[in-house]
Amino acid sequence: MMIAEDLLLLLTDDETGRMTGSFIDYALAGAVLADLALMGRIRLTEKGEQGVRANRVIVVDDSPTGNDLLDDALRRLGENARFRSSTISRLYRHVRKPLQQRLVDAGVLRPEQHKFLGFPYTRYIQVDPGPELDAHVRLHRALVDGEAPDPSTASLIGVLSALNITHRIVRRGDRRAMKKRAKELRKQNWAAEAAYKAIQSARAAASSSAAGAAS
Repeated sequence: MMIAEDLLLLLTDDETGRMTGSFIDYALAGAVLADLALMGRIRLTEKGEQGVRANRVIVVDDSPTGNDLLDDALRRLGENARFRSSTISRLYRHVRKPLQQRLVDAGVLRPEQHKFLGFPYTRYIQVDPGPELDAHVRLHRALVDGEAPDPSTASLIGVLSALNITHRIVRRGDRRAMKKRAKELRKQNWAAEAAYKAIQSARAAASSSAAGAAS
């Protein structure tokens, strides 16, 4: 399972197929970046590197991954070094539907067609609870039992922290301690931190727009 697939399942209501939270697509984009980083396909530049400024995202291997979603992400990131926020903006509109389709193809989700006010839409209902249960177990071990998470789980927790909903996903345990630990893991993961900053910027823009409309 990809980090992004785990995240999508955790954010999708098992019965209704509705997704929980705002700015989900930014978090999903951050999870895709984390997947690519763990695969060694992208990295963050460091201070002192010749020919490139520090803290830029670069593609180091754009050869086919065998995963259409990740291959598309690599293509969208391109050859140039980019700000972390730029990588999120390039990906966030192109992640959710391909992830849902991957999980349908894997037999984890089932699409259901519905209409609202005459407009068709699709809900994705869980039919195989195994992958999500596995993610919950790993989250519980890391955030409640205090076990050291593997890199994939640490990245998943970091992206959940970007949405500030870790305590809603893992419902048993000390909420304050879980949020603190999740924040620590987020700050250690540049992809999760990029998602967090993109979400904060989007929220600020939405608030400013709402305030302007009200006045």
